[in-house]
Order: sequence, then structure tokens, then C-alpha cells
Amino acid sequence: FFEMKVRLHWMAFENYLLGPEYERRMNLAVEEMMKERAYVNEWFHNDTGKLLYTIQDDYLYKTRASFLAYNTPEWLAETVRGTEALRADIRSLNERVIGEFVFEKADERLYSFRHWQTGPIFEVRRESVEMQGIQQGFLVFTSLVSWQGEWWVSGSLAAIGEAMSGWLAAPPPN
Repeated sequence: FFEMKVRLHWMAFENYLLGPEYERRMNLAVEEMMKERAYVNEWFHNDTGKLLYTIQDDYLYKTRASFLAYNTPEWLAETVRGTEALRADIRSLNERVIGEFVFEKADERLYSFRHWQTGPIFEVRRESVEMQGIQQGFLVFTSLVSWQGEWWVSGSLAAIGEAMSGWLAAPPPN
């Protein structure tokens, strides 16, 4: 997964096809979020680098370029040397869930996160994230990506705090 993410990063930000457009759009988005959404500053402790890292995932997996309207996985799948099965795996990298999750439990291989708003539990590979200081029952903000049938944390993981039982019954109003 991490090897593939490095390739996606190159495709999105380090080549002439997508890089200039994505960098400009991403920097504008970070600037706007830091100004207009106070909770973003709290979650990321006024660290635009962490926020930028999190927003990069939108450009790695979902955002469509103005040139041919492909997203990054589609661009990479069209240009990579490999089997059609590999190309299909790359194209499927746009399966991503982002939001607040409750850290439920861990075993030697997986972390279990329950999506706070919708309830499904995601079994996430442990090697995809370090969980320093985050305990069972904590609410975190992150994004999960499916790669070859397994879920991985992609981007940053921000601890929001301990989830209270009242919150878990229903998400807060918008």
C-alpha cells in the first residue's frame, strides 16, 4: 500500500500533468479552511502541514484533474506497466471513507474503527498508523482507503478526544 501511495503522490504532485494544478488548488483549500473553520485549527493545532497532508488524500484518490477529467488512480492505471489486475486494483483506490471514527479495539494485526456517523466497523491494518496516546473509546478524524481488499489509514489521524456515550447514540447536529 505505501509503495503504491508513493507512486500516487508522484503522479498527483511531482509531474507536469497534474502537479501544478493540484498544488495550486490544494494550497487555496488549506488557506480557506484555516480561515473559515475554527474547529479545523483545533484538531490540527494550527499546523497547516498536518492539514495539508490530510487534504493531499483528496488529490491522491478523488479529485479530478481539468485535463481529461481523470483522478489520480485513473491516471496512474493508464500509465503503469503491469497486468490488467494491477490496473484494476489501482483504479479501485478511490474507495475511501473519511470522517470521525471511534477506536474500538486492537489485536496483533488490526485496529477496529467504527464510523461515528454511520456505524460500520472497519478493520484497519496496524502498520498503516501509529496510535500513540489514543485509547479505546477515543474519537479520531482520519481517512481509510481500501487497497487489495484491506483497509489502511491514509493521511493523518487526529485525536478529537474521548467519545462520550451520548455522542455515540446519535451524531451531533450539523
